[in-house]
Amino acid sequence: DGHVKRYGHIAAERTLANVFYADPGYNFIRAYEIKDAKGNFVAKADIFTERTILPEIRPEHADTPEDALVISMQQKGDVDLPYMSELCGKPVREIADELEFTHLYFDDRTKTYVQADEYLSGNIRAKIEDIDAQLDAVRSERDARVAQVRYPSAYAELMEGAPAVLPEPQNALEEGMREILESLPTVGRTRMRANFKEYLNTIDEAAFPDWRSSVARYVVSFINSVDGMYSRYDSWLPATLMEDHALGFQLMRRDPRFFSRREDEQFPGAGFSYELYRAQEPDGSKITFLQELRDPMKRLSMLHLMDTAEQYLAACHEKGETPELSALKEQYQESLAMQENSTAERDEETAILDARIARMERNRAALEAVLPTRVEIGDISVGLGTSWLKPAYVQEFIRALGLAEVRVDYVEETSTW
Repeated sequence: DGHVKRYGHIAAERTLANVFYADPGYNFIRAYEIKDAKGNFVAKADIFTERTILPEIRPEHADTPEDALVISMQQKGDVDLPYMSELCGKPVREIADELEFTHLYFDDRTKTYVQADEYLSGNIRAKIEDIDAQLDAVRSERDARVAQVRYPSAYAELMEGAPAVLPEPQNALEEGMREILESLPTVGRTRMRANFKEYLNTIDEAAFPDWRSSVARYVVSFINSVDGMYSRYDSWLPATLMEDHALGFQLMRRDPRFFSRREDEQFPGAGFSYELYRAQEPDGSKITFLQELRDPMKRLSMLHLMDTAEQYLAACHEKGETPELSALKEQYQESLAMQENSTAERDEETAILDARIARMERNRAALEAVLPTRVEIGDISVGLGTSWLKPAYVQEFIRALGLAEVRVDYVEETSTW
């Protein structure tokens, strides 16, 4: 009021405007007065007569976990379960269970909960690849744990005497095999197997008459030193090598699936087949015995029942032993049923690993549901800046538009097309 009496209203004071027009604080000074459309003074601003700045009032209660999640994102910027628990008055575990797979997803890599819209967006293909890698690791950890708890003697037998390195090569043939097998960490299992199979198919049997024993020695050593229980021998060993009895015995001790090949040869018409996915009984019904052996823990169960090599060989190889094999099958099924119906053998650590696997499988299914099965041309033209597009999609886009002269490349540095 004193300023207005001495100098007049701020809006009409030209000197003040000339001096402070470029000052960013000048607009705050002008806001002290309310003006009409023509710029004439109407009244003093509300700041002189009433409260215009209110203290921050944080929510102290939420009726539902969904409301608590919204408040958490507004106040904390992320999913804060303890804070949400205070708002709802519910335990953290109860809130997480109620929101998971609808509003939240648990990222096992970071051990944190993520909002659904964030988890189910972005580079979906990379997320699926990452969760597949996590699943492989957790399943292996779970299998090893179950093996130690349920089948300590069989597990010890499988793990016993695993060599740290492959045998020293005795000739050029063995040098080549060792080089290929040792390339596993760098080229991966699929490429290593293909290289090994191709290498064996070029062996000069005249130059290396004892090649079978050399291959058997290296393959068995490799199976012992790597996770042989998960190998598919027919995919990387030549068929002629399968006839080697010494190698066959060692392979069977590591993977009971191998015996089904011999069984099919020794007992034609018995109904068994090496092709586990198409195995059938003589009446056309599916065989469950051999199919179940794809599960490494069930293979361990079978090894546990067949406690001696003599009994194992007699059941799998000697002609006329089909009744014994049937008896072992019944024992196996009874043992398996007892294991599956019993909770006493499921220790706490195994249960935790099972829960992690189940959660990641549900997360993967959710990611698969939002993964586009086919990218339309319009989506490609909009999404060329993303990294998840497959080269085939880009090529299809170019062909569809007839753009023969267009070249599209993937830039690693920026992860874009």
